[in-house]
Amino acid sequence: MYKFVRFFLAISFPLFSITTGLFSPFAQETGNPIRLFDKNHQPANKIIDGDTIQLAITLPSQVTTITQVGFILDDSSKPVTECSVPAGKDSCETPPFMSPGWYWQNGTPKETRAVSALVADEPFTHVVSIQVSPRPVVRVHGFSSTYTAWANYLGPDGYLATVGIHGFAVGDGQVEGVLNTGNIADPYAKTNTIAQNAAILGEYIANVKKATGAQVVDLMGHSMGGLISRYYIDRVMQERDVVQLIMLGSPMLGSDCANLPASLGLYLPAILEIRPSYVQGIFNQQVTHRRGVQFYGLAGVPIIEAFKSPCTADPSDIAVSLASVTGIPLQSSQMPVLHIDLNSSKQVFTHFVLPLLQKSVGEYAAEADPGPATSEADVLQFTHVYTGHVDPGGNKELDIPIDNGVTVALRFNPKSE
Repeated sequence: MYKFVRFFLAISFPLFSITTGLFSPFAQETGNPIRLFDKNHQPANKIIDGDTIQLAITLPSQVTTITQVGFILDDSSKPVTECSVPAGKDSCETPPFMSPGWYWQNGTPKETRAVSALVADEPFTHVVSIQVSPRPVVRVHGFSSTYTAWANYLGPDGYLATVGIHGFAVGDGQVEGVLNTGNIADPYAKTNTIAQNAAILGEYIANVKKATGAQVVDLMGHSMGGLISRYYIDRVMQERDVVQLIMLGSPMLGSDCANLPASLGLYLPAILEIRPSYVQGIFNQQVTHRRGVQFYGLAGVPIIEAFKSPCTADPSDIAVSLASVTGIPLQSSQMPVLHIDLNSSKQVFTHFVLPLLQKSVGEYAAEADPGPATSEADVLQFTHVYTGHVDPGGNKELDIPIDNGVTVALRFNPKSE
């Protein structure tokens, strides 16, 4: 009799699972009526902070009326998501939702989360444990710079590693992808446009996701890196893979300090795209979509006297004014830190960056998407680069279509081969 009963149970449980369709392989393995599914609707018990997930529950019996189920994270009093069990059924499944903040609680890491449920406002007896890892952070350097600008954030002793976060900086070699925003050692060398650098950023983020298994990242941009990041979010990002954009000294209205080097033909075309006329007249008119990503901006304001800020308005960080940093709607802060120190300062990391990275569940909100600022017919051209080669003593014609009111910059490089 004992052997018969044991055999019967072994074959009847899978048959029940197949017949009802209510038990996932995860539920079969654990026996827990509360289950978690990943983005591909596969059973999971581990996630990376911010992953898209679903929760499901199977009740002991069918309900007679529509019954609301709320899923609770640890000892929270507010559900993180909900689903409804239809009358005559015993299970429900939530829509897919992002999970930013699951790794943090009041600035403290939470590597294990307990998910419980309220069924018709009554506590459910079962709890499922979820292992959570922090999501990575990708940093984008600014004009005439490289990934080394983020040296204090990188490596095992960097700011991020000290709080358990895996940090990346575009160009650091951890994954493929290198920006070209200008080389101070060769100011006449050709740079990429914002659009070209944003495409490279997209490839880099894709490589980070592949290397870490993360579905989303936090994005940090210094100076022009903020504009590159905005372009990525608006024009390049196919599906949302950025939780929030943190910008340090980024010129949302451009920088007047770009006008002189642009007139001298240096750092083309990158320098053209941080002039106020370009950022305000073309970039901001078209790069408006945020796709749910929250924007944060930090302005350096140590310069409060005009004679100390010869090329831009004050208060400023020497290169970018407070008015420029806050020139678009975003959540902003100020610190008396110079522009070149914003991406290395321990003060900036501790008091501005880290609290944003450590936000808890409930502190994230989808950023409003204002939509396109212009119609399809009225779209202005972004920066385009046209090149040609002229032999010594020769001449060559190059036809370039130019819209009315478009600025043209010409550079002659006698050293080019």
